[in-house]
Amino acid sequence: MKTGIRMLGLCGLWAASCAWGGGCPQVETPERLWFDIPAQTLQRDLPVGSVVWQGARQVQQPASLAPCDSVSDARLNLLGSDSGLKSGASPVYGTSVNGLGYALSTDGGFKEGWPADGIIAAGKQQVSLRLVVIGPLSSGVLTAETLARRTLNGRPVLDIALQKPAAITRLACELQGNRNRTVALGEVARSDFRGQGSTRGERPFQLDLACDAGAQVNIQFDGVAVGSGAPGVLALVNPDASTSARGVGVQLLYRGIPLALGERLALEAAPQGLRSYPFGARYYQTQPQIAAGDANAVATFSLTYQ
Repeated sequence: MKTGIRMLGLCGLWAASCAWGGGCPQVETPERLWFDIPAQTLQRDLPVGSVVWQGARQVQQPASLAPCDSVSDARLNLLGSDSGLKSGASPVYGTSVNGLGYALSTDGGFKEGWPADGIIAAGKQQVSLRLVVIGPLSSGVLTAETLARRTLNGRPVLDIALQKPAAITRLACELQGNRNRTVALGEVARSDFRGQGSTRGERPFQLDLACDAGAQVNIQFDGVAVGSGAPGVLALVNPDASTSARGVGVQLLYRGIPLALGERLALEAAPQGLRSYPFGARYYQTQPQIAAGDANAVATFSLTYQ
């Protein structure tokens, strides 16, 4: 026979007082359901309603919460302040970090709000927690505190809490556009080069950032370097292939100056709003002799902000 609890009507929005049949035993020590949220790094302009983290835990619902013979008072509470927003069917409450809220549900899709109407069966029950953007974000720390509580006859039977503080970092800048960039250098005749160290086919490209005023931006390019000793020269992809060029690499530039691979470069402090940073790429002759062929290179770049 299925044992469960039927809520006979949620009288309030998020603190539901309901009549249960049964002389239910008192729970002396409430169960504690812990959530461990890792540190979060968030983009600066995330839309309100964005879900930035979600996790689920299972709780063993005690059989003593089955229907009994007398009337009991059951409440499912969220602690904190209601933001007025919903994530799925669940209300979103504020946290200790400005612009960040939390919501709970008894299913991972948040189709059932907290509190949930209907049967809550004895045995294992899933509880899902998500962090939701509710306004302009700030960096801060989610405090280790109780988020929600279930009570019977005014006595807690389940507390849902954060196990430890979680650092929330809002990025000072955000890269605009596609994070994967292709710079087409085009075709260059072998005869255009003038010897080892000569360059041809320079093409500009730029990275656009939306930043807070005064944000310090740093960039680092990484890739496979050639052994010529020239700064910022990338080795070609598949250099041993019969279709690959020989004796050339691709050199990266910032404001016309070669970049050092694997080293962090401090860019100009960003003003408020959009800022463009000019880069370039060109072919670089690495050997005395050049063989014609495909000349493709790959680099990855990392942006950090302060």
